[in-house]
This record gives sequence, structure tokens and C-alpha cells, in this order.
Amino acid sequence: MKKIHHFTLKGMRLLKQTNTVNTRHHNLILTGTMITHSNKPVKIPAQAFSCSNFDGINEYAKVLYNQGKFKEFIDILCNERRFKDAVDTLVLLEQRGVGLDSHIYERLLWDCIHKKALTEVNIVRASMNKNGFEPGVFLGNRLIDMYVKFGNLCDARQVFDKMLIRDVSSWNTLITGYIRLGYFKEAEDLFEAMPERDVVSWNVMTVGFAKCERLEDARQLFDKMPERDEFTWNSMISAYARHGYNHEAIDIFCGMQRAGMKLSNFTFASVLSACASERAVDQGQWLHGLSFVAGFESNIFVSSALIDMYAKCGRLKNARQVFDRMTERDCVSWNAMITGYACHGYGEEVLHLFWQMNHAGVKPNEFTFVSLLGGCSCVSAAEQGKQIHAHVMRTGFGLNIFVQSALVDTYVKCGRIEDARQLFDKMTEKDQVSWNGMISGYARHGFGGAALKLFGEMQAAGMNLDEFTFTSALGACAVLPAMEDGKKIHGHIIKMGFESTIFVGNGLIHMYTKKGSMDEAKSVFSQMPQIDEVSWNALIGGYVQDGQGEESLNLFSQMQQAGEKPNEFTFANVLRSCACLASLALGRKIHGNIIQIGLESNIYVGSALVDMYGKCGSLDNACQVFDMMSERDLVTWTAMISGYAQNGHGREAIQLFEQMLLAGTKPDEVTFIGVLSACSHAGLVDEGCHYFYSMSKDHHMKPKADHFACMIDLLGRAGRLGEAGDLIDKLPFKPDATIWGALLSACRVHGNLQLGKHAAESLIKLEPQNAATYVQLSNIYAAAGRWEDVARIRKMMKDLGVKKKPGCSWIEVKKNMHAFVVGDRSHPQVKEIYALLEELLMQMKVAGYVPNKNLMLLDAD
Repeated sequence: MKKIHHFTLKGMRLLKQTNTVNTRHHNLILTGTMITHSNKPVKIPAQAFSCSNFDGINEYAKVLYNQGKFKEFIDILCNERRFKDAVDTLVLLEQRGVGLDSHIYERLLWDCIHKKALTEVNIVRASMNKNGFEPGVFLGNRLIDMYVKFGNLCDARQVFDKMLIRDVSSWNTLITGYIRLGYFKEAEDLFEAMPERDVVSWNVMTVGFAKCERLEDARQLFDKMPERDEFTWNSMISAYARHGYNHEAIDIFCGMQRAGMKLSNFTFASVLSACASERAVDQGQWLHGLSFVAGFESNIFVSSALIDMYAKCGRLKNARQVFDRMTERDCVSWNAMITGYACHGYGEEVLHLFWQMNHAGVKPNEFTFVSLLGGCSCVSAAEQGKQIHAHVMRTGFGLNIFVQSALVDTYVKCGRIEDARQLFDKMTEKDQVSWNGMISGYARHGFGGAALKLFGEMQAAGMNLDEFTFTSALGACAVLPAMEDGKKIHGHIIKMGFESTIFVGNGLIHMYTKKGSMDEAKSVFSQMPQIDEVSWNALIGGYVQDGQGEESLNLFSQMQQAGEKPNEFTFANVLRSCACLASLALGRKIHGNIIQIGLESNIYVGSALVDMYGKCGSLDNACQVFDMMSERDLVTWTAMISGYAQNGHGREAIQLFEQMLLAGTKPDEVTFIGVLSACSHAGLVDEGCHYFYSMSKDHHMKPKADHFACMIDLLGRAGRLGEAGDLIDKLPFKPDATIWGALLSACRVHGNLQLGKHAAESLIKLEPQNAATYVQLSNIYAAAGRWEDVARIRKMMKDLGVKKKPGCSWIEVKKNMHAFVVGDRSHPQVKEIYALLEELLMQMKVAGYVPNKNLMLLDAD
């Protein structure tokens, strides 16, 4: 024998390959823990191995086993990662009464823990307990950590309690387990019992409190900490930002900076997230400068957070600058920019950016597709949506529930309801978002019955109903004629406790106002524990829609007194009230409020101002507002055209319509009503006919009842009653009350008894309780001297219980509205008013005015 070496792991790997070990210069004979060298090869006998439970064991391991070298044998099994075989050996040796030392247990326990072999760990632990062995601090801590990760706190606590010696890590590990599994009281008790704490101990408890939204407790611990590291500061910033306490997150960041702590990319990303949520663009720009100074300008993590911050603050130009300067972009970077464009309605940019991302070879994820589909929805790009759908299927996201829900939403918003429903029905798994999206889509496009049917299916499927579900269902009820469904949904809302939710409360107000049930809407509004601007706007708009202009203005005053700041929708509704009441002075006052708030450039408000001034007869003001608008949409053009039409400026209305077409704005049905009305009031028959026929010829629109009514009024005013009658006969649908009413008015003006009688009889069939029809027919008879027919009409009204509502007019004097009803003498200045009327009548007679008394016979009952 020349030399003795200790047995090495390298030698074991060599012996694992063959039973006969022959080297280039010498042979190895393994004896126990030593290697001897000789000049002859040694054959290791295999027949002596008596443990037949382990297949594939190399010959040297068998020799060790047969020689009683169990420690070395188990070492080999562990090195070969045969932990189950090693534990089986342990059990077999115990059954044979072989005594084992602590090394075997520690080696085996360590490897099983490392492997996360829970079953084997429990066997080894049981054997150790049986033989009086306890793991040391290091192994004990690893055991606690493993049990914690498996969620087995009972065994973790048992190991902890049996440990004769514990270090800080022992306590920290168990406290972490309690917090991770939601046992905060036990974690607090353990923390208070700690003999000593390090910064990790404080961090564990602080982060634990933050995760369970106990931010005040987290802050108290943070303030008490004797020592803080970067993780401490970053955790607090992240916790505040994650739970919406953005100001606090920014304050902690400033404190971190004052403390001289090192700022990391994680620090900047967390505090930029807070700025994004708070829309604090000034602080975000300051952080941008700090990140540049700190050397994080090219950091992909920080750059993505900057893009997100700028995008959410509406600074898309700045976001794009950061994006374009990035030398490297990942999926998160692309998603941040795509999402920014999508949220602000830049659908075309979204699609363009996606194709760039695809060309750059960056693989999209589900968030990419969700944002991308949102961009398609913004521009109603149904065809692009279909292309994205195909891309979704190719990239393997076709079954992703978030992407599927986004696809349903895109098809719905693009008006492809059938495609949306087809995709919805194919979804193997549906969540609340997909159900709500489909119900909302049906309601938005007027399919109230289908929406409520799907709402019932959602209930039958056992899905949880949330506030969005109920709001969508209420939207469906709003488009249905009957009130019963809405009442049922309201009862269901009360039963499930959603009546106090502001989102649902607003949905109820909207539903009731659409139905004209203003008392119920006001009741819901009054009982809401919290009211926002949407609540006020919904009720104000409801009063306007119901023709209760004064109520809407009173509610607007209450809104201001309550300290609620009106927005563009509030002012649009209030201006509509002013228009309905013809209250020019109040409209001008509200215009002043709009300028003070800074909403005069808002296209929605500008259009409402044009409409208000036009309906109040102040065309100069309407034109001034219109000309000052930097941006105009279809509503703006239509409001100005209608203003000209209502005030008899037909030529100007037509000229403006032609300017609109040259500006590239496409008209809709409402625009054509304004144009045709303008032609009617100005007697522009040929022009009116041209624009009427151009609807279908040039603009691919089918004229509706209102357009035909305008044409009949146009022809009737011009005395071309025969053409008006022929047009009615050729209608593609049954004429409604508006059409017959237009013809009847023309017949009264031109004294056409036969056609007027036919129109009146048709109207009475449609609206038997409308007194205006009987009055007009009676006046036609009176003008023709047919007094018996006048008396017959009067008797018919009496028998049917039809009563003519007294006429009403009002005038605004010195910001006060004065209303006058026929026969009413309750005004405090009635004597002065009638005296002035008598004087005016005398002056009229002197001027030669002779009243047409034939038209007054039935107006006074």
C-alpha cells in the first residue's frame, strides 16, 4: 500500500459507473472511508448484498451496506437524490434494531427538506423523536420554513416549541407563516414575546399589517423601528400605493430620501404608481428627474412606470417620449403605452403600436390583448377586432377568460351583438365580467328583453350578482315599455343590500327618469346615503326630459349649495332647461358660471350653449359661441343649423349644412330634421325636396316618420296639399300622429275641408284624447261656415270627456319668470296688465287690425 486518501464524492461517482474500477496507473480498492491503491484490479463481490429493496444501487454501495457502513450508504443515496430509498433504509434499519447516529438523521432530514419531500420529512422526524434526537437551530429553522410553505402551522409550531435553542430566524420564520396564512393575532403575540428582534422581525410584521390593510398598525410599527433598511421603506411605499393612499406613499418616499437611503428601481416604480393613481403629474415629473440623476433612465422597470404615470395623467406626448427613448422594451413597456392610448380613445394609435410590437418580436400577453381590444372598441373597429381575435387564437390566448371577456366587450361596443353572443356561448368558463358585459351590451343596443333573459340565466347559473350586474339590468329595464321588470329588479336590489351602493342608486335614478317616474327617482335620490355628481346629473336630466325645467333648475341650485361641483353634463342639462323655458337671462348667467369654471372650451358644453341661445332666439350669441369653438362635432353643427331653422333663417341653415359637409362631418337623421325644418319655415320647397331625396341617394339613410312629417309640413305651408297627400299614400309605413298633425295644420291654414277632415279622423283614431285635433277640425268647419259640424265636434268632445288644456305663456322680467294661463287673474299686477292690454287693443284697431274670429270659436270654452 502506497498512500491512503479519504473517500471522496468524485470517487463515488466513478464507482457508480462500473463494478470493476480500473484506472490508467493504478487501481482503487475502497475500504470503508478510505481508498487504498494496489497494482491489481479488485472485483467487488455483489452476492454479499442482502438488501434487495433497492434496484440500481451501484456495487460499492452494496458493499458499504453489507459492511454496516450505513452512514456512508445513506450518503450515497442522498447524493444520487434517492431520498425515498434513503428513508426506506432508515425504516428498515430501525426495524432491525440498528442504532443510528445524529449525522444520518441530519443528513437525511436536510436533503428531504431541500427536496420538499414532506412525507419523507415526517418519517425522519418521527424516527428522531423516537430515538431522542432533536434537530439543531439551523435544521429546525429549515423545518419550520418548510412546514410554513406547506401551510402546516401546527407542525411548524411543534418544531418551534421543542427547539432547545432558538435564534431570531426561528421566530421570524414562524411569524412569517402566521401572517402568510392570516393568523395575525398569533403573529402579534409571537412578535411581542420575542427576546430580541432584528430589522427582519420588524419588516415581517410591518409588511404583514400592510397586506391585511391594517395600514395604521403598519405605520405605528414603522415609526417605532430602531433601524430601517431599503426593504422597509420600499414595502411601506408599495403598501400605501397599492391600497390607494397615494399621498402617504409619496411622503414616505420623501422621508426615505431625507434618510439618505439608496433608491432602487423598485422604489421609483412604487412611488410612480402612486403618482399615476393620484394623477400627480408635477410630482411625477420631479421623480422622473430624480430617476435620471440616479441613473435609472434606461432601466426598463422604471421607464415602464414612467410611461404608465404620464399616460394616466393624460400626458401621452411625454409617455411616448419616454417610450421612444427606451433602448430595450419588454411586454410591460409596450402594454403601458398601448393601454395609455386605449384609455384616452386613440384607437388607431393602439392598433398601430400593436403591429409595431409584433414586428419587434415581442410576444403579447393577456394584458396586451385586453388593452388592444379596448382600442378597437374606442374607434368601433369591428374588422380590426376580428383580426385581433384571430391573432388571439394563434397565440394561444383563446381560452383566457380575461381576453374572452374583452372580445365580448369589443364586439358589443362595435355593434356586433350576434358575434358577441356567439363568443359568449362558446366560453367554457364565464365570470362576472363576461356576464355583465353581455347583459350591458344587449341593454345598450335596445335589446332589453334579451338582457333580462340573460340576467335570469346568470342567476340560474349560480353566479354572484354585483353592482355592475344590477346596473346593466336596470339599463335593460329603462329601454322596455313596462315598469314591472324595473320594480322587480329594484326589489331584488333591496333584498341583496345593494340599495345603498352609489353605483346602483344612480342606475335606479336613471331607470325611473327614463320611465318618467320622477317621484320614484326623487325618492331613490333622497334615500341614498351618499350622492355624487352622477346622481345629481341623472335627476336634473330626468326633470329636463320630463319637461319640468323649473324643477331641474331648483335642483341645480341645491347641488351648488351642497358644495357639489357641476361638470359638463350638469351644465348641458341645465342649459337645456333654460332652452325649454326660453330663459335667456338665466342661460347667460349659467354661461358666465361656465367661463369661471373653465369649461367654455368643452365641446359638449359649447354645443349645449349653441342650442340654448338658438332656442331662446339669440342667434347672435349662438353664432358667437359656435365661431369661438376650436372643435366641433355633429351635435354642434346640428344645434346651429336647428337654431337658424327655428328662427326662420332657412338660407343660413342650408349654407351651414353645406359647410359641415365640406368640413368632413357626416350628417345624421337629426341633422336632416333641422335642414328640412329650415326649408319649411323659409318656404324653400325645391331645396327641401332636394335634401329629402339626398338622404337615401347620397347619405344612405332611410327617411323616418319625422322626416316625412317635415316634408308634409313643407308642402302644406306652400299650399301643395295634393302632393302632401300623395306623399302620405306612398309612405313605407303607417303614418303616425306627427304626420297627420302636419297635414291637418296645413289644411286649416289653406281651408282644405275634405283633406282636413280625413286627416282629423285619422288623428282621432290614433289620439282620441288629444283636444288639439278637435279644435283644429272645428276651426276648419267654422271657417267654412258649417256651424252644425262645429256643434257636433263640441258635443263629441264633451261626450268623450276631452278637455282642452288652457293656453299658457311666460315671460322673464328682471330675472323673474312670470307665467300666464288663460282665464287666470291671480297675478299681483293683473290690473295694470289688463289696462295695458286694453290700450294695445285700441291702438291695433286704430291701425286697422281686424281679428279672424272664425278661429276663436272653439278656443274659449
